[in-house]
Amino acid sequence: MSDIKNIANSFFEACETGKGWQACKDYCIEDASFSSHAEPLLDVKTIEGYSDWMTGVCLMLPDSNYEIKSLTVEEESGHVSFFAVFSGTHTG
Repeated sequence: MSDIKNIANSFFEACETGKGWQACKDYCIEDASFSSHAEPLLDVKTIEGYSDWMTGVCLMLPDSNYEIKSLTVEEESGHVSFFAVFSGTHTG
């Protein structure tokens, strides 16, 4: 696995399992931007904010998990894309 793919995979795993910014920050540049069209995330503007938001989501969905459907790595541009399905049972 390429370095960029390993880094992206480690970040994705930490973020989507609710480990928060402390577990994600080593994989990101400071103040890395984030955007979403989903209403609950409209005010979240940084990866730090999103990773901490995911901590809350995972607390409400203790059995949360994800299934990666597609992972694309473009080595030249340093671009990595994940397509995944996130699911869990709401307990809150």
